[in-house]
Amino acid sequence: MLLFVTYTTSLALFTGAVHGAYRARAGPGGYLLAIIIGLLLASCNVWGLFKVVGFLAERTKSYSETLQNLFGLVFLLLFLLWVLVAISIGGWVTSAVLRLVA
Repeated sequence: MLLFVTYTTSLALFTGAVHGAYRARAGPGGYLLAIIIGLLLASCNVWGLFKVVGFLAERTKSYSETLQNLFGLVFLLLFLLWVLVAISIGGWVTSAVLRLVA
């Protein structure tokens, strides 16, 4: 499940970055820059999510199994909300960089 959430949020960051280039009507160089930005954001996202999940798993391992499952559900819902934020972040960062470069 963690891999699914990680890939989904990373894909959202990448897609948001490429869509930012589309909205800016960028040329081939702009799309290449958007792809590089999307890949950088996605790789940072993967690293960050694995660190957060490792920290949360370490913190909740002393709790009962039912409480661990409840925490897992809450974390999953927060990660799914992160998808919506990630799409916006990808587009925002790409738009800002394209404005600086152009």
